[in-house]
Amino acid sequence: MIKPRIQPLTPYLSNKYSQNGEDGIIDFLITQLLNPAIENFVVDIGAWDGEYLSNTKHQIDQGSAGLLIEADEIRAKAAEAIYKDNKDVQTIVKHVDSDYPLSEVLASYNSQKIFLLLSIDIDGDDLEVLKSIGSARPKIVVCEFSPVIPNHIEFQNPTGQRVGNSALAILKFANSLGYSLAHATSTNLILVHKDSFKTNISNLVLDMALDDTDTIKAIFAGYDGSLHIIGPKKLDFPWHGLSFALNLSELPKVLQHFPDEFNSFGRLVYRFYWFRQYWFVALKNRISRIAS
Repeated sequence: MIKPRIQPLTPYLSNKYSQNGEDGIIDFLITQLLNPAIENFVVDIGAWDGEYLSNTKHQIDQGSAGLLIEADEIRAKAAEAIYKDNKDVQTIVKHVDSDYPLSEVLASYNSQKIFLLLSIDIDGDDLEVLKSIGSARPKIVVCEFSPVIPNHIEFQNPTGQRVGNSALAILKFANSLGYSLAHATSTNLILVHKDSFKTNISNLVLDMALDDTDTIKAIFAGYDGSLHIIGPKKLDFPWHGLSFALNLSELPKVLQHFPDEFNSFGRLVYRFYWFRQYWFVALKNRISRIAS
């Protein structure tokens, strides 16, 4: 799993409701706004009950109006109960997706293009939702990333699945909208818009913010056909509580030599493997042609 490094804003980490110190970072960032008079409005996509591990509840408690979006009806009803006496907080039961993009959500419930905070935590299509933001520019964006994907991998969650997005994919898109990385926790990127903050806000690169050492594995074949794994020799499934050793196929011992060093038996085995691969690929291609 990825671990956050010590970063310039680390001293401000604290939780009221958030999971990994996001509340304290957001509080600090608000003190650095160029124009704090902009509409004090927060949007939470994947809000749960509006309180559990929330990145927005603390700001609502301090007077922000809010829009909570939760696809699970039971959780949304719990949020409605928590905020039943707060007329400035609305809860809607919706999937934000291609049929109901974020730009449409914001146009329906908040006329301001610039507002305080957007939090996205839906364990899957987080980046796709962010990409549907249209022309709105919240000052602070908190977006969940997958902590098992190394920093250098650019990967977007396949639409509708629950695989996760890499931090790099999220950050690259955010950069294109004018956002920079102010802080990273073990699960969230906290992004700030360049036109909204004083110049002393950090502009981090991922490797400064996140230690991805435990996620990196290298697998390579030697000249002699041997197989080598560098890094953790197991594959973790952290959300399932499971872990498996990496068992990868390597060439049989008789072929673990540079090809011009094969003995007669080795050359025979090599031909078997080569032809088996050749005919497997040919058969697979023929089946694909027939199917199409």
